[in-house]
Amino acid sequence: MTLLAGDVQYSRPEWFEQALAAEPETSFVDVNGTAIEMLTWGRRGAPGLLLVPGHGANAHWWAFIAPFFAERFRVASLSLSGMGRSGWRTHYTATGYVEEVLAVAEAAGLHLSGAAPVLVGHSYGGAIAVTTVATTSNRFSSAVIIDSGLLSLKRRVSEMTAQKARPHRIYPDLDTALRRFRFLPEQSTDNLFIADYIARQSLKKVAQGWTWRFDPYLSANRSMADIGALLPTVTTPISFIRGARSAVVSSEELAAILDAQPLVRPHEIADAGHHVMVDQPLRLITALKAVV
Repeated sequence: MTLLAGDVQYSRPEWFEQALAAEPETSFVDVNGTAIEMLTWGRRGAPGLLLVPGHGANAHWWAFIAPFFAERFRVASLSLSGMGRSGWRTHYTATGYVEEVLAVAEAAGLHLSGAAPVLVGHSYGGAIAVTTVATTSNRFSSAVIIDSGLLSLKRRVSEMTAQKARPHRIYPDLDTALRRFRFLPEQSTDNLFIADYIARQSLKKVAQGWTWRFDPYLSANRSMADIGALLPTVTTPISFIRGARSAVVSSEELAAILDAQPLVRPHEIADAGHHVMVDQPLRLITALKAVV
């Protein structure tokens, strides 16, 4: 599936251009010796909103979503360690990721309004969000989980870990690298302008050419929390947004999630796959505004 190349024609809609024009402040916070990338929008002292990306993704996956909340909220997004421009670790743990979430919330000033911020996580970031609200007390007022296979995640991570880890391929030029961009799990999209933006934020220049930013050994060196055991213990209100065409969260899994945790309030985005912010960004913004 070739998404991005010189012969592919696409245009950016006005809303997308305006969102990217609201450039965030980029900074880094040290968490246990590793620099964690943080993007922030909005006024310090406003109610807080923290956005967590999925596996292998980065803070910029939220860069065209966050500005729509910046008038009302102090918004932050982060790249978890091993992803984006954040540093890498020899081992990645759920506890370590929770510490990164808490550190970014503190550094971004998300608690300065006096009210606990809202935590939003997509995919693997949703699992980190659940782990955070399950293992910390009153640090977040609510959580929004976007198309995260919470109960099947451990199996999916085990399958990824079983695959042979190897260094990233280095591409001779940017166009070749962009042609190789894939979503995981793979899905096509009509919004090539979003795919192009995400792909460019996922690549870095090295001496020999271009390669991916995330740690290629991320899955092999990661341990997971048991989300199935944690989910029933959560006392924080949770909203769950599912893509109607999701290849990750089936209707059966969503029913199991609702059975495991009665606090979960389900929402569905029509005509969206797993990567909801790619397929239906404006509908996702509307849904988020309704629940936060």
